[in-house]
Amino acid sequence: MHIMEGFLPGPWWQFWTVLAAVCVLAGMFALVRLVRNKPASLPLLGLAGAFVFILSSLKLPSIGSSSHPTGTGFGSILFGPAVCSVFCTIVLIFQALLLGHGGITTLGANIISMGVVGPLAACIIFKIGHLIRPEFSIRSFAVTVFFAAAAADLSTYVMTSLQLALAYPALEGGIPAAFLVYLGIFSITQVPLAVIEGIFIVLVMRFVISIRPEIFISLGLLSKKETEKLISVSEPGHSPVSGKKWMARGFVIVLLTAALAFSFAVFGPQPGSDDLIAETLIDLGNLPVFDPLGLISEEMHGWFFALQAGIGAAVLVFCLYLLKTRAGTGGSAKKPHTIFDEHILDDAAISSPLRHVSAWLKLIFCLSAIVIGVISPLPYLPLFIAGVMICAALFIAKVSPRLYASLLTIPLVFAGTGALVILFITGGGETLVDFFRIGTLHVQITSDSLELAVLVLSRTFAGMCSLYFLTLTTPMTSLFTVLKKLRVPQAFIDLSMLIYRYIFVFIGEAIAIHNAQIMRGGYGTWKNYLTSFSMLVSMLFIRTWEKGEAIFLSMDARCYDGCMALPDEGGNITPLSVTSVVVFIVLILGLLFAEMTLI
Repeated sequence: MHIMEGFLPGPWWQFWTVLAAVCVLAGMFALVRLVRNKPASLPLLGLAGAFVFILSSLKLPSIGSSSHPTGTGFGSILFGPAVCSVFCTIVLIFQALLLGHGGITTLGANIISMGVVGPLAACIIFKIGHLIRPEFSIRSFAVTVFFAAAAADLSTYVMTSLQLALAYPALEGGIPAAFLVYLGIFSITQVPLAVIEGIFIVLVMRFVISIRPEIFISLGLLSKKETEKLISVSEPGHSPVSGKKWMARGFVIVLLTAALAFSFAVFGPQPGSDDLIAETLIDLGNLPVFDPLGLISEEMHGWFFALQAGIGAAVLVFCLYLLKTRAGTGGSAKKPHTIFDEHILDDAAISSPLRHVSAWLKLIFCLSAIVIGVISPLPYLPLFIAGVMICAALFIAKVSPRLYASLLTIPLVFAGTGALVILFITGGGETLVDFFRIGTLHVQITSDSLELAVLVLSRTFAGMCSLYFLTLTTPMTSLFTVLKKLRVPQAFIDLSMLIYRYIFVFIGEAIAIHNAQIMRGGYGTWKNYLTSFSMLVSMLFIRTWEKGEAIFLSMDARCYDGCMALPDEGGNITPLSVTSVVVFIVLILGLLFAEMTLI
């Protein structure tokens, strides 16, 4: 599945990188469109991504050596190859950076084989099987899914063999002879694993259809009559789901999956089929043109395989929980908050269980985390701070995971963009990957640029998580009261309150105009999209100005005298809250000093 770092010479690695970038970009557009048009399919998307994470982390023993399943069959059948390419890109980047499987220069080729060709083969087999079967039955559906999932696995390795044959044709026989050699090495190991993967995907598909058949109907995969046939052999009803039981079972599943991945990686047959291919290339005189990054020592590979499998298992359990708990709601559930709700931050803060905890205490807690995270010379402490803030927000403050994820998305995109610029442009230290040079612009990844990019991204992540914890648990009126007690000038406080209010006026007007345009079909095509967006921008300033004047008129009608009154919200200071904040600050200070001593 993986072409190892350095085993694709130019111009082949550049060609596959450009082609993969186009496919992944198309996949991202398809993913956004799917989520927007069919939000009920979101748990299935997470489930498909979890399968790729879990199965590709298992280095399963097979005939002759060991290899990885791909896990792309499930997502390919449901959502097509475009969406599946996004999942595979995430997995392959994780494995290239942390596990030494694949590489940066070979990432494009690996995406094409695992994330495009494999899923495309699965879709074609599933469509053909759906068309040629004389009559729909449970058996014919299982056979179709089995061959589609197995084809996704085998086609990945067929494409990898072709990529290697194109780069390294044989001296006698050329590309066909080299292709047969590489395919022979892969097929001995991979055929049994493809059979196992196909059976597993069939069982999972049957289970998911039994709890949420309406999603498969909305995706156009099955008709209502066909899903009824599949459900008729399943259990007639579903017992109520207990959140605590799911959490306990999920914890056990995550641990077992991580332990299984660790065991296969450390104690499984060595070397794997990827290593055999690399040894074959070296024996033929084809030495790697790039050295692997080597960010993680080989002794740590088993732990990171376990981490990948654990992440996938956690996502799997969570998505299955969502599918089962939302079964039968018919889409009538209350729409959850998103980042585009006008008063979402205030609503979340006012309803937070930590609403009445002292604002002073929460301010000290978050500002200490931000300052220490920014000072930290290594990325480990900021990531620890971010993890603590995320756990505190989700489990103590009871913030909706969907809301929290949506709030983090936009700033993380900007932070990631900045980190990429640092990664490719900064330079300094040992050159890890050299891409190209245009005049004085040298695009490369060096050891110093990689460390700086990771450090900046981790610091940004810690700061954002700390700020979100403060804003999602403390209403702005409480923070303004703190500023007043700090004897900040009243004019500054009033101006801050007006600016804060006008932010929501601006958002509210934008939402109203946007909804009106959607009701009139304003975003149906790209031409209408551009026209509607330009009209929204031009009207937004005028509407916001009018709304602002209306607010001032209402303030004057209520005897506004230039000074805004603030409620006296002291908040509760309990021994537990004080102890928790002090312990946290002492802990991160200790970790900061430990990092200082390591440098």
